[in-house]
Amino acid sequence: MADRASYNLAPRLDIEQILLEAQHRWLRPAEICEILRNYKKFHITSEPPTRPPSMNINVYCGYS
Repeated sequence: MADRASYNLAPRLDIEQILLEAQHRWLRPAEICEILRNYKKFHITSEPPTRPPSMNINVYCGYS
């Protein structure tokens, strides 16, 4: 039987490092996935912000 560790798809990324780098560039898909995996650490809303403050990360899906 296969070892459970072999099913780990990717190492976890450092959230603090992701947030620092997001100030200077667009996030990569793996980084967005890491944020979504750790959704409890972030404020999540179903509506996009009207006037978001600077240095704010917003993830919004426009699908209805």
